[in-house]
Amino acid sequence: MTRIARTTAALALVAGAIAVGAVSAAPHFPARIDFPPNPNTGAPWGAEGIFGKGHTFYAGDTTNGTVLKGDVRTGESSILVPAAAQGAKAALGLFVDHWNRLWVAGGGAPTGLTERHAFVYDADTGALSLTEDETGRLSLEDRKK
Repeated sequence: MTRIARTTAALALVAGAIAVGAVSAAPHFPARIDFPPNPNTGAPWGAEGIFGKGHTFYAGDTTNGTVLKGDVRTGESSILVPAAAQGAKAALGLFVDHWNRLWVAGGGAPTGLTERHAFVYDADTGALSLTEDETGRLSLEDRKK
């Protein structure tokens, strides 16, 4: 019986050491990431869609179409796509594909476009790459503008 008790105690110590080592080796992420205020009004960020790829996250604002890009490891972020870029009035859903294109579903589209309009940006620079209308047609944007 003493042998079983010693073995159990030894295993508990080893398991405890492994657990403590694993916790201390884990990356330290911020407990909370605060979004900046709305760049137009100073009101709180109207986050709708948040997408993560690796350690990068993207968050759209429902009130003005701004897209924020940040790092979940540090909590630092910056505006990737400015408010009302290309007339978008909301950024409702986000996705980054394997070509590093940031797809943004928009609502309240600019005059002449329907409510169901998507914008596609370069996920690193925020430059507009493509637009898609409700029929699914993609249009390359004129990069000389």
